[in-house]
Amino acid sequence: MGTQRKIRRFRASLAEETVEIESNGKVDVYTIRQLDGATRDAYMDELKANTIVGSNGKYIGLKSYAGHQSGLLAKCLFGPGGKLIPEDMIQRWPAPTINGLFEVAQELNMLNVTDEVKEAVKND
Repeated sequence: MGTQRKIRRFRASLAEETVEIESNGKVDVYTIRQLDGATRDAYMDELKANTIVGSNGKYIGLKSYAGHQSGLLAKCLFGPGGKLIPEDMIQRWPAPTINGLFEVAQELNMLNVTDEVKEAVKND
């Protein structure tokens, strides 16, 4: 009797999650969309370029945290009009808002950024 082969199904369309952002009493609806492969790779390259590696080749940390969270959001956060939100605008929002949006973007894109960067650095 043969074993049944498991078939996996993947999506070819980008999933998205709706979030609300309040500013001055007004609530706007934004969309965080999954990155496509090329955009994800560009983001990972940016992270890698900002990574400090020890003489033993092990991950130590980031050279700078500037733009770490907003850089990802600027690639996947769309405003009420359907356009990407520029990084300089994201940087003006409160830190807790950016943190929360970043967590959603990481989860939606299956990015455990620290582990991904460590693995990329290790394999270089």
